[in-house]
Amino acid sequence: MHHRNRDPQIPGQVVILGASGFLGSNLARQLLNSGCRVHGLSSKDLDLRERSSAAVLRERLHAAVLVVASTLTPDRGKDIATFMTNLHMMETVCEGLSGVDLKQVVYLSSDAVYGEVSSPIQETSCTTSDSLFGIMHLAREAMLAQALRRDIPLLVLRPCTVYGVGDTHNGYGPNRFVRSALADGTIALFGAGEELRDHIHVTDVARLTELGILHCSEGTLNLCTGRAITFSQLADMIERLVGQPIRIHQQPRPGRVTHRHFDNIRLIRAYPEYQLIPIEAGLREMISRLRSSTHG
Repeated sequence: MHHRNRDPQIPGQVVILGASGFLGSNLARQLLNSGCRVHGLSSKDLDLRERSSAAVLRERLHAAVLVVASTLTPDRGKDIATFMTNLHMMETVCEGLSGVDLKQVVYLSSDAVYGEVSSPIQETSCTTSDSLFGIMHLAREAMLAQALRRDIPLLVLRPCTVYGVGDTHNGYGPNRFVRSALADGTIALFGAGEELRDHIHVTDVARLTELGILHCSEGTLNLCTGRAITFSQLADMIERLVGQPIRIHQQPRPGRVTHRHFDNIRLIRAYPEYQLIPIEAGLREMISRLRSSTHG
């Protein structure tokens, strides 16, 4: 990690691809609250599957910071067709970067690039993903690195499991567990839920991305808390925070037990004054907001 701006500086404009998604919308809101000029683009505004979108994108990027948060996630498909679509989308982005004078490019990747490597995971850990989703993100990181001029900083952020209000994927973990606990008083675990995982609040992802923009950071950074808990511990924590009995039951495990936790020393060194949201506090806030929206 390297910061081109020792002190934070608000850029002239930030263009966000995928601004209507879970991560993109939270980042846009965070940047706007900090006084940044944000130009958010969703698939309705700019369809990256169409090569003609490259020329449109090129017109909007002069002297801007570009954040690429547009990805078809596994809930949209885990097949080869989805994999190829994601690569074609990045091909359009890279074509749009050609000849453009950018201040910085930020890519929101995924910890899926590491596959089943030995824990604790660091940025220097081997990237040997066994999933098309992880391989896709690795390929997209490489595509951006090759497409950019050397004088344009590239910041690659690899978040672990992100949770919070507004998630559209309902993936296994905090998002699904909280919704299920509030909706019908149950939480379903795969097996005994003994796998270790790290979970980061979406607000932390937005704020850390903002810091990367304000400091014009470059390099690769895992967005993680450094604290892993089991899914069983997570379910018990949610039951306690909900404040009523939850039926926690087991269902057949789709694969073998794997543990995954991170060493976040590089994040701490990069932004030493930033305080991550503890998972219990993040879950409490999430439960409160979901209850308020239901009753309101």
